[in-house]
Amino acid sequence: DAKVRKALSLAIDRDYVANTLMQGTYSPADNFMGPGWIDTDGTQFKDNANGGQSYIDVNNYEADLEEAKQLLADAGYPDGEGFPSISYTTNDAGYHKVVAEYLQQAWAQLGIDLQVDIVEWASFTPMRRNGDFDIARNGRVGDYTDPSNMLELFYSTNGNNDGKFNNADFDAAIDLSRTTLDSAERSKALHTAEDILMEETGCIPIAYYNDFWLQSEKITGSHRIICEPDFIENLKGTAFWQFLFCAKKCIMRLGSMNEYRIVTIQNLFAKLLLCSSPFVHGVTLPYIFAKC
Repeated sequence: DAKVRKALSLAIDRDYVANTLMQGTYSPADNFMGPGWIDTDGTQFKDNANGGQSYIDVNNYEADLEEAKQLLADAGYPDGEGFPSISYTTNDAGYHKVVAEYLQQAWAQLGIDLQVDIVEWASFTPMRRNGDFDIARNGRVGDYTDPSNMLELFYSTNGNNDGKFNNADFDAAIDLSRTTLDSAERSKALHTAEDILMEETGCIPIAYYNDFWLQSEKITGSHRIICEPDFIENLKGTAFWQFLFCAKKCIMRLGSMNEYRIVTIQNLFAKLLLCSSPFVHGVTLPYIFAKC
């Protein structure tokens, strides 16, 4: 029932999760597609979504919670009455256990009893892929900045569609985005797909990973380039290892000299030791599936 799934989504205080539980290492997700994904005209895909408005108002949690309670009542479960006990399956790395415990509290406000099932990673991924869960944690790192890289995960026959989302209109929008040669039509099709995904609550976006790097204030005119997708789950080491991996490939433009130079490992370590600044990666997203 889409009303139940949306109620579960709106009952989550994403700002609290990202900035308190996760200590600011994440940013609250107000759309499925976050910052960093590029539309067909070169602008940010997120800025053109939903008429320029966020799908979820992460700054108005109290209103979201009231809407969640009403949606659950409209689905036939006022104050959670008659709603069965459900389980949330996750692995125990990083902040996952903390978030699971928070979800117990958040959904208790709807009158829903949530049991947490902590599973080791080796067992967790096959369980999730087989659909052996009520609600499960998931996350994804994009391979490239085209929105199709994330949206196609929810195509009915996609092998990575762990939540088993199946919507004919969504599939039709994705099919059109794959075949049209008109860039404006392709953009509209991808936005339509996200509209459907969010309206049906095919998944519940929680937060966007943040990427961190270190750079001296003395270095000016430089442009950071993400060379490779980052698949490292330990966020405390993300910037360090990603930069090490990319050190021989990253190119920085030195504006004062108007030329491109390869960043050497020696220069890289010099930058890592000087100062820090956050950067929203925009290509990674933790989310959860709710099969109800």
